[in-house]
Amino acid sequence: MCGIFGVSGKKGKAVNIQKLIILGLYNESRGRDSCGYYFNGNIKKGVAKESDFSDFIIDNKIEPGILKTKIFMGHTRYATFGSHTIENAHPHVINDDYVQTHNGSIKEIWQLCNKHDIKSAHIHVDSIGLAHLIYKLGPKTILEQYKGAAALAFTWMSDPEALYLFRGASREKKGEAVIGERPLYFLDQPEGFYYSSLLEPLLVINSRPDITPGMLKSNVVHKFVNGILVSKQEIEREDANVPVTSVHYLPPAGSNSNNFASNKRWNASTSALNT
Repeated sequence: MCGIFGVSGKKGKAVNIQKLIILGLYNESRGRDSCGYYFNGNIKKGVAKESDFSDFIIDNKIEPGILKTKIFMGHTRYATFGSHTIENAHPHVINDDYVQTHNGSIKEIWQLCNKHDIKSAHIHVDSIGLAHLIYKLGPKTILEQYKGAAALAFTWMSDPEALYLFRGASREKKGEAVIGERPLYFLDQPEGFYYSSLLEPLLVINSRPDITPGMLKSNVVHKFVNGILVSKQEIEREDANVPVTSVHYLPPAGSNSNNFASNKRWNASTSALNT
């Protein structure tokens, strides 16, 4: 298990760094093997003595890069396999363009890489393999094929205003509820749209008592631009992925798990969010 967290900031509003630190400190409980963040083109990672987010953030202030946008993606890693190195720490960057944070484990990642002609000899963790696959083939193709568990936040530096969120789910059901692979909660605020692997920090940073955090709908890629959900794309998970060993997560009582996302890179139809 790992922690992913961040925000898609809204136009005309300042990014609230303190809220992001709170999200990171809470999500540290989901992984202390390394940590890191992406903020408008700036990427920093912590390992060894800075593997805990609480230690990392003391000497590494959250600072934006040169891109004129307001996307922040944070990660705390619990290594299921792979060494605790800067290379394996998230966020992962492919060809100085695609940026990804991942919570979960992808089974048979090297077979999937070889199937799609991606050299896997130097890929030491599943998340990097997944990033290469999405970069090469687009999210839809790979998110319909992978076996295992995934919650993702990703963007392209060449399309810097767009943030994408995805939470996979097995086709297997427990009663009437689909079994989620990994949790991903959301909270809409005046300054931006936040997400987190944990619910608790979203409750802490919530400045609007009339708004309730929710669980992101599974098997939908949600696209946000400037903190606003603009479109969505359904992902059909293959039967080959069932059963998936996973934990069953439910939205908090009274939550509103709206759909959200698509990408111009996909050759597939999308539907806009009704607002």
